This record gives sequence, C-alpha cells and structure tokens, in this order.
Amino acid sequence: MVFTEEEGFFSSHWADREIAVTKKEIIEIVAQRTRQKKSHTKTIVECVFDSFIETLARERRIEVRNFGVFRVKRTPARVGRNPVTKESADVPARNIVQFKAGKYMRDRVAKGAIAAEKLPRENG
Repeated sequence: MVFTEEEGFFSSHWADREIAVTKKEIIEIVAQRTRQKKSHTKTIVECVFDSFIETLARERRIEVRNFGVFRVKRTPARVGRNPVTKESADVPARNIVQFKAGKYMRDRVAKGAIAAEKLPRENG
C-alpha cells in the first residue's frame, strides 16, 4: 500500500517538521491508517525493525521495492590522526549501514521539498 499526500498521511503528520519522527509516532500513524490497536501495531513495527537489523547482520543487504536498499559496507582498518594532538591512532575496521533511496522515494521526497519551499516561513 502506498500512501499519498492526498490521503493526508504525510501532510497531516509531518508537515513543517524539522525534527525526526519517532518510532512512537510511526506506530501511531500506522495504527490510525490500518485501524489497528496501537499495541498490535507496535508489535508489528518492532518486528519489522528487528527483522531489518537481523537481516543486515546476517545477509548484509535488504532491498525494499519502491523504498530503497540497505546494505552493510565494511570499512577497512586505517591510521587516523587526532586533530588536536596530531597523534596517530589505529582505527579498526568496522561495518556501517548504507541506504540508497529507491526511485519512488527520491521522486516523492523531491516533490515534498518543492511543496515545502512554497510554504510561508516563520520569522525567528
């Protein structure tokens, strides 16, 4: 299911926000849209997030059509430098999660950014 601005999903919950949306807010929005109890929705949302984490740890890649691709990239060990003391320090290799937005998301975010530019800004 794809939610559109016309359905009020995006505009009523995230319009004019400059802060991050919390997991609690996502649960509330999904519960409202699906007409499910928040407790049931919370279980599902947390299960989805846990599944993403477990899959990335094991498989290292998740592709969600119309959304994007999450993948784990291994950064090699390197020698870093403390900018204050100029001392060298070994930085160990590590795994980082990267996300590349899918076409639908890129287009939708770009459209939302254009709409946001037309909104009057508050002074202050």
